[in-house]
Formats: sequence, C-alpha cells, structure tokens
Amino acid sequence: MSLTKVSYSMLAGSPVNVTDFGAIGNGTTDDTAAIQAAINYCFTNDKNLIGATGATYLISATIIIPQRLELNFAGISIDFCEANFKLASDITLFKSASWNSTLGSMNSFGIHFGGFTILVPTPGTVITSEALQIQDWHQNCTIQNITALDVSTILSSNNCFYCFFDNIQTQISSGVQTGTRFKFTNSHNLNKLSRLQAASSVIGYYFSSGVTACQITNVSIEGCTTGFSFIGTVYDAVIENSYFEGFDTAVYFGSNVGGVTLKNNYVNFLNSATAYFVDYVPLPLNNIKICDDNFFQSMVSDANIIKTLDEVYSQGVTVQRFKTAMVSLSDLVVDNTEISSKVDWQKKVSGTSMLANVVNKYITGNYSGQMTGGYDAAHGFVDGSSGVNMYLVTNIMPSATQIIYVNIQINLSGIGLVYIRGQFVGTHWVDLNSSYAVPYITAPATTVQINAVFGVAISTPIFGEIRLI
Repeated sequence: MSLTKVSYSMLAGSPVNVTDFGAIGNGTTDDTAAIQAAINYCFTNDKNLIGATGATYLISATIIIPQRLELNFAGISIDFCEANFKLASDITLFKSASWNSTLGSMNSFGIHFGGFTILVPTPGTVITSEALQIQDWHQNCTIQNITALDVSTILSSNNCFYCFFDNIQTQISSGVQTGTRFKFTNSHNLNKLSRLQAASSVIGYYFSSGVTACQITNVSIEGCTTGFSFIGTVYDAVIENSYFEGFDTAVYFGSNVGGVTLKNNYVNFLNSATAYFVDYVPLPLNNIKICDDNFFQSMVSDANIIKTLDEVYSQGVTVQRFKTAMVSLSDLVVDNTEISSKVDWQKKVSGTSMLANVVNKYITGNYSGQMTGGYDAAHGFVDGSSGVNMYLVTNIMPSATQIIYVNIQINLSGIGLVYIRGQFVGTHWVDLNSSYAVPYITAPATTVQINAVFGVAISTPIFGEIRLI
C-alpha cells in the first residue's frame, strides 16, 4: 500500500498507527492489507506500531511478522491496544516469516507483540488453525496480552529461547475438551510462561522436545485431560503458583527429567480417585520434586499425587507432603500401596502438641522417623495393655537389622510412675536405665509390637515415644 499523505505520527517519531495505512476497524471492511503494510513499514524503519482501542479489524488472510535480526534493548513494539481481530474464516492470524524455515536460519530479536482479542467468524464455532505461529524468536521477545474464545490452539511456538509468554487467555465456550491450547515444538530454553490459561482442552501445554531452564508461573489448567505434557527431556524447570482443576493428569513427563520443581500450586482433584498430579516414565535420570507448599484440595488419598508406582527408577522422585491436622495414626503411615517405596517421601503431620516428620527414603514403611517433639496421649502407638501385661502396637514394619528407640512412661498400681528406656536392635533389647520390667518385642507379619509383664496392675493410657531410627 502506498501512502498519499505522510502522517504526523511518523514524522514526529511517535508510534505508527494502523489507521495511517488505511485500516478502518469497523468489523466489516477487510483490513488485512492495511495491517500487513503497517507491520512491514515498522519492521523496515524500526518503528513501533499501535492499533485503535475498541476497533475490530476483519482479517481474511494470514499476516506475516517479518524477521528482525537486530539485537538491542529497545526492540520493536507491536501493540494493538485492545483492538479486536475478527477472522473471516478458519485461518492462522499471525505467522512469523521464519515459519517452516530451517531452524535457526532466520532468528528474530526484540519483538514485543500483542494487545488484542481474537474473534471467530461465527460465535460458538471453534477455529482449528493455530492462531499464532512463532518460530526462532529469541532474546528480548515478548508475546503478551492476547485473549480468544473458541480458538483450539492460540499459540504454536517453534524453537524459541529467552522469550516471555504472558497473559494469554483462551477457552472453549461449550466446555468440550478440544485440541491443544499451547504448543511448544523443538527446543525451548530460558523462557518464562506467566498468566497463561488453558481451559477445556485435551492438552493444555504440549512440549514436543527438550526444555531447559524454563519458569512456568501463575498459569491455569481447567478442564483438561492432561495439563502439561513434556515429551522431551526437561532440565531445570519450575512450575509454581499455578491453578489446576478438572484434569486426568496435571503434569506428565514422557522422557528424562533432569530437574523439575513443582511448588506452591493449588491443585483441586474434585474428589476424583482417578485424577493424578504427576505421572512420568520411569527412567534412571529422573529428578522430580513436589514441594510441601502445594495445596491439594478434595484429594481422595495420597495415591492421587503420583500415578506411576515404579519400584526401580523412582529414587529421583521427592514428595514433600504437609498435613495440617492428624486425624488418626494412619496419617503417620507411608502407605506403599499409594506411593512407591523408592520415592523419597517426606510428610509433615501436625497434631495438637507435636509435629511429626514421616520419611520413606531409607526404610520402607517408616511410621514416624525423625520428630521435632515426642508424642503424647498415646499418639505414637496403640495402647492395648490390660491387667499386668503391657501391649503396645506400632506401625513399624519388622526388620532384623533396624533400631527402635523406646521411651515410655507407665503408671503402676501401688508403685506410681516407672519408665522403660532403651533400644531394640532387631529383637535384642539394649537397656538405657529402665526402672522396672524388661520389654520384649513381637514381630508379626506386618507391624512390630512391644510387650512387658509387670506383675501389678497397669493404669492406662501409657505415654511416650517409640521411634524407628
């Protein structure tokens, strides 16, 4: 398009407006050529471009975003200022000039792009074409402030590094799970994903290849079969401060995980026994950490945290679990029908007067592990004592080599308080200044029981601590 009149905004160095190139923005006039001409001019002359707030630009063909080789801090800003782009048909709206070229052959730097809403041709119909196709955008590139309704894939990013993807919102009006909202193909390194929304999709965020040093924060998964699907190797990625609800699998890893941390996320299982927070392919290099500041809402059991119960390659999986209230002794048990014995399980359980740290790393079935304080009110064991026989049932699994620490207080009729203090090494008792009877251990098939005969009546309950060291 040739201009018959040079605009004041271009002469003064102000941002170029798409109206300078003839864009009407009334929703019925085809503005494709005007928008393309405005973008071409700005990239050629290193100018910023703005649209008209509230305008609706009708688009009938894909608009190409030129390559930008210059690497500087200023960059080029293409901000359509909350305008609308109405698609005339099921097409890609914007595509980088490098799309489908040899990777790395047409790199672009310093492009700041966004500020618009995508409207479909007919309300309620779903656009199946990828709305934005971006390739080889690198340092100082930003895609930001874009919304759409009924667009199956709003962003397809190919081989982009050092990019910031921010505040891109999309969902399907019918609520039917359709397509993949965000596609990241080939390598994606040193990127940040923030305030992205993926609702009513089969896959929310799909990474087909390697991911390195990426930060994913304040994103949402709502009504997705799979929230995040990482098919390639992942190194040093963080998923944090995000919202998960209505999923089958929130995060899936299909290859080696060289380092992923999931922290401070809100995860609502909606009482589904078949919804899982993390699933992964068992591999020896896996390093997955699920922090204790994740909040699990309406979770049926701890089995919902991890789907794959692998007993070979799960040593690199760490689960830190925090429960604010202990309901029963079962809260202190690491149940290996729900989580693999190879998982580094670190559970904190708070009671009225103690905090228990349950561990599962070195000894399968450790019921209490290290504690910041002793147990009271018989919380550390079930007191089944009767008559003159002490009979304490623990949740410790039997082993011929383990060490069990005992420090309990018993009230005997006519005698008063006495103590049993010492350690069992396997079934051998090592006394540490007990004041009365010598205990002995019984190890049935599942748990360890500690017994003693006093000869006088026992006043229950018995207080103290029994700890597996």
